[in-house]
Amino acid sequence: MDRGIESDLRKTATPATTPGLTPRRDEPRRASDRAIAELANILRENILEIPTLGRVVHYVQCAGDPPEKHRVGIVVGAYGTLVADLCVFKKSANAGFTVDSVTFDAEGRRLGSWHWPERQ
Repeated sequence: MDRGIESDLRKTATPATTPGLTPRRDEPRRASDRAIAELANILRENILEIPTLGRVVHYVQCAGDPPEKHRVGIVVGAYGTLVADLCVFKKSANAGFTVDSVTFDAEGRRLGSWHWPERQ
């Protein structure tokens, strides 16, 4: 089992943010571990890939862009399976910028997130 995804979930998934993570009192550790493992499996099925240096991703919305506009980004730093530093490009060759600690959003809708490019 890939411990990277589970490790990331332990850092970001809490009972307040993730339904189903509240364990029963008689087995708090086991229920929490099962919930984290289940979420990890769901993520593994949806992400399929892990961000690594040099990979191309889409960055959702730059300042002043309409919400549906996505920019091309290159992964310049990767932290597990959900967070990456990006170098984001605009149309002009001299208009790139970097963003740190950008989180993954599979649906590609959350502002300031990254996702894998859509396949046609």
